[in-house]
Amino acid sequence: MSHGAPARVGTLAAGAALAVLLGVASCGAGPSRRAAASGPVIAMTGAPGPRLGAEPPAPQGVLGGAWLEEVHIRLHEKWAGGFLEQARLYLPANHPLNTPSLVTVIAFDVTPAGQVKSPAIVKPSGIEDFDRSAFDVVKSLAALPSPPADLLSDDGLTHVTWTFARDDRQDSLAGAAVEKRLLPPVQAVPALLAAGRIDDAAERAASGLAGDERLVALARDIAGQALVALVAGDKDPAVRVAAARGLGASGWHGGDETLRKLGLEANDLVVQAAALRALGDLGDASAEPMCREVLAHGEGERGAAAAYALA
Repeated sequence: MSHGAPARVGTLAAGAALAVLLGVASCGAGPSRRAAASGPVIAMTGAPGPRLGAEPPAPQGVLGGAWLEEVHIRLHEKWAGGFLEQARLYLPANHPLNTPSLVTVIAFDVTPAGQVKSPAIVKPSGIEDFDRSAFDVVKSLAALPSPPADLLSDDGLTHVTWTFARDDRQDSLAGAAVEKRLLPPVQAVPALLAAGRIDDAAERAASGLAGDERLVALARDIAGQALVALVAGDKDPAVRVAAARGLGASGWHGGDETLRKLGLEANDLVVQAAALRALGDLGDASAEPMCREVLAHGEGERGAAAAYALA
């Protein structure tokens, strides 16, 4: 066995013990495993190392700075207040995990609801247990505050990288960043529309219209989705009626299902009638049975709209 093997085993055991102390790496482990991992290592062999100083100040004007500060509060408790402090107290100052130059970078994604996904070590420190502890700190996070909409990439996620250091940098905001990943507009617009992000789709289309004629056709989808959103959700019946008329005149069929639903279920008879007329203007054959049913039992504007649609 090489002379380096005992030190390697000691590093692994210490890392496992510290992870147990933090409660971030042994989810699902039984009591016997916890006791075995922490037993021989949690023994003070000398005076504790010096306390870390203050983290460097947060940079000004960083993308998502206010949200990153909220994430930092959760990370700092586990990393600086947990792992780094335990390493200082329970491991010798010359232990590999107390090497001041250790730095690792973890990347992770955050959903619009604040769930952490796909943590990964993207820049290792060279000490596996140090990297794993930082990874486990990120993985152990409960739901984070929802990222602001302007931090979402075109794939609907917020992409974050975070630096974890053994020195005064700790897990400071100076080592945190949000990467906003944007697809080419012609790819982004359909994806954004599918996610219901109509405003974002319109903005991306406008940014690329001068350079890609394919976006002109996609502009029709954007307008159609906007009308569907109005006809389905606006509180003003007059706006819903106008949106239904717009859909009927557009020749765009992406809102047919919404119009059929409103033709039967809208809580305003005028909106129901407008939806039926729009279906007639679009020539929606799937609406024929519904229109016949309405005509058989309906009177007034709603019945007239059904007759118009059938005609």
